[in-house]
Amino acid sequence: MYGHIISQTCVKFFTNFFKTNRRLNNLTTENQIYYALTKNNYEIIKNCYDRANTKINNSEIDSNLSGTTCLMLFQIGKKLIISNVGDSRGIIIKNNEVIPLSIDQKPNNENEEKRILKHGGEIHQFEENGIKSGPFRVWKKGENYPGIAMSRSIGDLISSDLGIISEPEIIEMNIDNDTKFIILASDGIWEFLSNENVKDIVMPFYQNNDPNGACQSLIKESTKLWESEDIVVDDITIIVLFF
Repeated sequence: MYGHIISQTCVKFFTNFFKTNRRLNNLTTENQIYYALTKNNYEIIKNCYDRANTKINNSEIDSNLSGTTCLMLFQIGKKLIISNVGDSRGIIIKNNEVIPLSIDQKPNNENEEKRILKHGGEIHQFEENGIKSGPFRVWKKGENYPGIAMSRSIGDLISSDLGIISEPEIIEMNIDNDTKFIILASDGIWEFLSNENVKDIVMPFYQNNDPNGACQSLIKESTKLWESEDIVVDDITIIVLFF
């Protein structure tokens, strides 16, 4: 219900956090910045997510059943640091190959499932009249809430008692001469489009150096598929980076 407000609040918080962080803002070289961000198992990045989650849940925003994903990318010279909470997704295209930059954090993923079950949550699809449908969701034992379809998020206060956490998964990758483009997008893009579908849609726009056209084409195609398959259109947010 209030996910859009939480998302907007997080954008402001993350931007301010890294602009004003005393461990970063006096650094002058790429190596210094990279070392600071990766030191102690990415302590600064994880601290940012944790503080954002605390800020949201202690604010006037009703985050009991609302939250946000967060997919963040740092480019430091030729190095990429990608952190992810939730089921937004990033991919990088090198030559004609699609390489994932994140893993969708779903409740039925093995490691995520273990944590949720340990905290007393239940994992199953929505069921009505004996018919199961939709993605696997997290439920309070014996109840019909919260029904969250992710295993990690920022906000979603009620779900935090059921093993939903705000700690990001973080990977690194290098940019090289084979790197063509990166797509970062919310799950509204990936619901009906595969990684390969997205690559094929964007490639002609990459060849014409038109990232805005790539975004518009992805939005148009995703919206058309949502409207043909469902009565609502999920959030569609996209960032396209050409190299």
